[in-house]
Amino acid sequence: MTKLNAPQGSSLYTPSQAISTLKGILNEKNCLPAVILYSGEEQYYFKQLEQLIIKHYGENVVTLYGNESSYSDIALEIQSTSLFVQQRAVILKEAEAVKDLDKLIPTLSRLPQGTSLILAYQGNMAFNAKKLFASFQTLPSDQTIIIVSPRITSKRTILSIINQTAKAHDVTITAEAAEKLIERVGFDGVTSAKEVAKLAVLASDSGQIEANMVDFIVGVSIQYSVDDLCQALYKKQRREALTIAQYMTKDPANYPLPLIVATLYGFFSNLMVASYQKDRSEKALASVLNLKNAYQAKRYSDALWLFKAMQIFYIIHELRLADARLKGAEDGDYDYEGILFNLVYLILA
Repeated sequence: MTKLNAPQGSSLYTPSQAISTLKGILNEKNCLPAVILYSGEEQYYFKQLEQLIIKHYGENVVTLYGNESSYSDIALEIQSTSLFVQQRAVILKEAEAVKDLDKLIPTLSRLPQGTSLILAYQGNMAFNAKKLFASFQTLPSDQTIIIVSPRITSKRTILSIINQTAKAHDVTITAEAAEKLIERVGFDGVTSAKEVAKLAVLASDSGQIEANMVDFIVGVSIQYSVDDLCQALYKKQRREALTIAQYMTKDPANYPLPLIVATLYGFFSNLMVASYQKDRSEKALASVLNLKNAYQAKRYSDALWLFKAMQIFYIIHELRLADARLKGAEDGDYDYEGILFNLVYLILA
């Protein structure tokens, strides 16, 4: 089975690869690996993983929460043994909230036989906690599975989740209904699955989810982030960028303009550096920009096809002006919507 390339130690799995591997292990009546690390922002796949483990282990599953557990609490739980339980699983949710999680690493290499620890880290551990992530990669590869789950950004992926969920509830969903569902909830795997489950009840007689059912049942619950806006701008996805920007103007408290400006400034400053490089390969850009790996440089190499050096210069200049206006350093009647859309239009030009 093909895995993602890992810099060292244990291999990295996509969620689908990991779940397939774990199903195979359980079907052969073998124990799960001692350590399963799930790092990512997409919770749909973690819920699938959690359901698989609970289905297999039943009552022999203990769930801990990082914001309620200390390092010693976790260490004590995973080292506990019982004469009457041969296999058990400890699920640690919100692992990113645990202080001194790195102290757990030496313990993980000597867990009791039959004990598995499943850690759910919300966010990109490889970026947010590089040393900790590297420590997990040093664990024995035959007893460790590291799952990396980026946010769903592909329409094909979310359509697959919608259709698979419908199939699991013994119904089908029309293409129009699926499109309407995506328009209302976005690329959120968990919400999409929940809405399909509700729609399946309504479609139980006919066996098919229709577009009018989506209109009747599903409210608009799509959520955006600052990163969603910035990604749309980097890729010059005009319709999406304008939609997100308009959405943000209705709730400026949750989308602070200084954060948007700072995020864009960081990207375009790096892009300016990249634009003057003779070697624009992802590997070379990763080195010049001090990025963790070549994969992170891909968005810069892609953006170089969309932005010329002079345009990047003007964007950076305007971002500096926007920052000054936010700090009151420039006279004028500037509001959230005006500053935001001025930047959006300039970047999309």
